Amino acid sequence: MMGFPLKRYIPLMSLLGIIIALLFIPFSVPFSFRSMGIIHPERQWNLKTDFDGNYVGETRNFRLGGVESVVSYRFERGDIATLELSGLKGENSIIQAGDTLGSIRSTRTIELLQQKENMVSVAIKELQAGISPEKAEVLEQLQQQINSTVVQLDFAKAQFDRINQLFLDSLVPATTFETEKTNYLRALAENEIAKSNYQSALSGVKPDEARLLEEKINSLKKELEFVEQTNNAYTLTAPIGGKLQMFAMTGEGGEYLSIIDTATFILYAPVKLQFLPYISNETHLEIFIQGTDVACKARIYSIGNNTETLNGQQLVFVKALVEDPNQIALNGLSVQCQFSGENISIREYITRTLKLYLQ
Repeated sequence: MMGFPLKRYIPLMSLLGIIIALLFIPFSVPFSFRSMGIIHPERQWNLKTDFDGNYVGETRNFRLGGVESVVSYRFERGDIATLELSGLKGENSIIQAGDTLGSIRSTRTIELLQQKENMVSVAIKELQAGISPEKAEVLEQLQQQINSTVVQLDFAKAQFDRINQLFLDSLVPATTFETEKTNYLRALAENEIAKSNYQSALSGVKPDEARLLEEKINSLKKELEFVEQTNNAYTLTAPIGGKLQMFAMTGEGGEYLSIIDTATFILYAPVKLQFLPYISNETHLEIFIQGTDVACKARIYSIGNNTETLNGQQLVFVKALVEDPNQIALNGLSVQCQFSGENISIREYITRTLKLYLQ
């Protein structure tokens, strides 16, 4: 009767004996655990609007974990900016750094540009109103002569400035200096003569009136040139190369364009704080894309020092470089990550498992 309880515990005792024996067997097993991660490109450029309606181009560097550069395309308050895309081949097309994507136009600037162009045209017509057709042809020829003498004068002055410096440094003789000085003075005189001939030909218009109209035209042309430069200042060029993504979002905070650098992808993976002692840059990391049989390796290059709390769990973030970027099709892809450390004894494996379970 006394042996019956003993037989009852024989299977349990045998199992306990096997477990104890396993603890001392010199056999190693890998220690591994899993987590969920998200994949980003190393660099990504986004064109979006801020809450004031201004366009902003932002380049993020996910390897470094921050914004690399920001360009804001601002206009005056109350102005309306319009985005005009050109030369794009569509979604997922490949963009090279420096390619023109389009332009951002100001409605107010376009209206001002047309206004200045009209004012210049009217002033020129006012000047020509008192000039006969024959005189107009002569004046055009004389204006071309002025333009030609200006080019010659600029060249002669540049030559004289260069020789003058060499002469002061005693590198050229005085005869060379005098020759270039004479050429410069001759070019200056020819320019003055051409201007004088042009003014003399304005016989059909009162000299004072013609002078005022010319000053007005020159002033308007300078204003027109400034507006044209402003209008062309917001030509969009790609700051990085990669795959193009286009969005239909509009309004405040809307995102319009994105360029993803597909050459390199970065994995962000949260790891529970209690697993931190068991991972290092040498820890083997494998990525599994959910819903597919695709798996690829990643190399850890950064283990975060700061902890974050999410759903009551203390986490640190690990960054890894995906070793086969061609397997990654989407930005922001959610993946399953398996961390595998060095092989350890079964005794150590059980000790770690119990320790992690009880924490």
